[in-house]
Amino acid sequence: MKKMKLVMLLAFASLLLVACSRQVKLAKQISHAQHQTTTQNNVSGGTYHGTYMGNKSHEDPDYDYLMSFKKDGTFRQDITASNGYAGKFVESGTYQVNKKTQQIIIKIQKVVEVTYASDSALKQKATPTAYQYRDEHQLTAAENKPIEIKITPKYLEGSINKVKLYKVKTKVVDFDQFKTQQAKQYQSAPKVVAQKLIGGKNFMGRIDKNQVWLTFNQDGTFNWQAVYNSYGAGSVAYMTGQYHLDDQGHITFDHNQGIFMT
Repeated sequence: MKKMKLVMLLAFASLLLVACSRQVKLAKQISHAQHQTTTQNNVSGGTYHGTYMGNKSHEDPDYDYLMSFKKDGTFRQDITASNGYAGKFVESGTYQVNKKTQQIIIKIQKVVEVTYASDSALKQKATPTAYQYRDEHQLTAAENKPIEIKITPKYLEGSINKVKLYKVKTKVVDFDQFKTQQAKQYQSAPKVVAQKLIGGKNFMGRIDKNQVWLTFNQDGTFNWQAVYNSYGAGSVAYMTGQYHLDDQGHITFDHNQGIFMT
């Protein structure tokens, strides 16, 4: 009887030891999982990528985002636009992490914006049709304000377009190198000579009794006006937008808005 009691006590003690061991192991796993989440939220030194699908228009194209947060408190962002607007924005500035709200606050300080004749030209890294560098005194209204990015355990979520950015190992282009390279490529292109010839100039033409006026502005925009007198109606049409010149000096027009009156 005593032997039986002893065996039962030993078995019970063994079960307690196994249970305790499992609890310790489980506690370590939970602690490790929490540590991984904290590490993911530490964005310093990380690079993140995400895409946004627009409605394929000039005002709402597709965007491809690549953002890098450096350990010195600065960030680089490479934004590629396509399907409605063929262009590239490379940004540089500073960022701060608010651990209480789990947010990154970025402040853009300078931007290089280049546009291309088409998506194909963009993919082939052809000569840009337009080049613009903006420092903190020339930023657009959308750029010249703090931008919030939400931190989650699996990704970052941008306040613009709610795009989800996932951690990657891709390298972001160096801002100064990109700025110098694109400026040199743009300035050496034959189209710049053509732009200097037509920028700020007015042109007028006739087709039968119809008159057409076309103005090329220095900022890359155009104004077009036509008066139709063929049928004695005196109808007038107005159109505005942007013009682009390719490497061969061919002009393409990107129409923004138009009005037709009779």
